[in-house]
Amino acid sequence: MNLKGHDCRDFLISLLVLLTVALILAGSQRAEADILSDFSQSAEDWKVVDLADTYDAGPYTNILVVPYDPKWISKAGPVAGSIYHLDTPDDSFYFSAPAKFLGDVSWSYNSLLTYELRSGNGPTGDWYSEADIILTGTNNVVLVTHTYPFPLQTWATNSTLMNETLWQKNSFNGPNPTRAELLEVLAGVKSFWIRGEYYNGYDSSYLDNVQLHGSNEPRRAFATASITSGRVTGIHLIDPGYGYTSVPTVTLAGMSNSPAGALAKLTGKTIGEITLVNTGEGYTGQVYVQIEPPPRLPSLTAEFGAELILTAVVWAGLNYRIQDSEDLKTWNTLDELVAIRDSITLSFKPIATSRFFRIVEIH
Repeated sequence: MNLKGHDCRDFLISLLVLLTVALILAGSQRAEADILSDFSQSAEDWKVVDLADTYDAGPYTNILVVPYDPKWISKAGPVAGSIYHLDTPDDSFYFSAPAKFLGDVSWSYNSLLTYELRSGNGPTGDWYSEADIILTGTNNVVLVTHTYPFPLQTWATNSTLMNETLWQKNSFNGPNPTRAELLEVLAGVKSFWIRGEYYNGYDSSYLDNVQLHGSNEPRRAFATASITSGRVTGIHLIDPGYGYTSVPTVTLAGMSNSPAGALAKLTGKTIGEITLVNTGEGYTGQVYVQIEPPPRLPSLTAEFGAELILTAVVWAGLNYRIQDSEDLKTWNTLDELVAIRDSITLSFKPIATSRFFRIVEIH
């Protein structure tokens, strides 16, 4: 959205005031819905993989046979549809997710993964511990976690959080991944498996409503800074953000004799880490970590009543120009402003003729 010469993107609203109808032609970046498999129509390309039992020790790479299809059950789920598998006693079987759950899902960081599971035949032997979810990245890092409850012959919802504190590397004897390591896996998921076998002996399970929550709508990263004796001693990344296509500028704002400096490093479309490169000196108060936002197309909505109300989704701290036109050729500036929040609302007196409006970012 660079305003350079005539090369800018226009976000237009055509207001047909005489008909009291607002026709919105605004450009916007659509946020994807949560990824969901509800199996209402089919098995949705899910597969079954058989792994050698490891009893939490790992590694989780010994696939015994080529992945194969589960059985689709049209009416067995909490809502219409689920998938089902009955397995032999000599391995652990997992439901393997299709392509829509793979690739870059780093937007799901700190969001929930939920699914519904029930045993098909009840315990046929002793319950044993094993990884309940296995994520493998394109970098071949394997992450595992446990979810609860383990399945009985009634439906139950299992869940976990996509946060590094709940996952371990390679096995349950391994360490927690760092945030950067988890984000790297989420930025390139190669396989995603959900455990279906929980008991020694023949075992069967139904799976339904697998949902990866969150949104890939761009969001600004957030971090805080620590100060000791007037110097910045650490940067703490709270939210890695999402939607970055280039490394953002990080500014450490505060009263000081010499400002500190920091550099961000991207992992996929998120910030994997922020490195302090200069501690600065003489800080006398709080230091604010200002991270450049990712690119985003503003969305415009209009409400017409006693006044014309325009609402734009923007980025706080950036400069914008509001303009109108009768012919899409000549544009008049109505207002220039610095957004103080990520949503701004402007009101205008009623317009007597059809007009067009746009908002452009000023660089």
